Amino acid sequence: MIIHVNQVERHPLHLEGEEPAGVLNLREEFLRLDHPLRYRLDAESITGGILVRGALATTVTAACDRCLQTFEFEVEVEDFVYLHEDLSVSSFDLTPLMREDILLLLPQRAVCTSTCRGLCPHCGQNLNDGPCGCEVQSNDLRWGALDDLSIDPGEQE
Repeated sequence: MIIHVNQVERHPLHLEGEEPAGVLNLREEFLRLDHPLRYRLDAESITGGILVRGALATTVTAACDRCLQTFEFEVEVEDFVYLHEDLSVSSFDLTPLMREDILLLLPQRAVCTSTCRGLCPHCGQNLNDGPCGCEVQSNDLRWGALDDLSIDPGEQE
């Protein structure tokens, strides 16, 4: 999104609308931006630059990290703020800054619901659909050597 300095210097500028999802250039394997980026921005000339404030929002499509099912969630930047100080240029692009603010709000682990049970580690069935037929082992074999360890409580210092 390009802001022209001479327009804002004359009077404040209100921008509201949508940009196509591709403008954010997000190419992640398990996250997609299929919906437009919605924005509501106000740009005004202040001493020392141009101040842009507003809000951004979009819907993200993700694969759940637990069950791999696709789901959507909303990402909202409620306080987008940028001060452009270089008035020697005729325009500046907000797109990289908008992209950065959206990326910072994406979760490290996308989970469809807080109660998602994930996939069975043995057969791969989605446990949200019901239990699988796998036999559950009561103890973890990785700790087997410690089960055989004998410690006399009197020897501890």
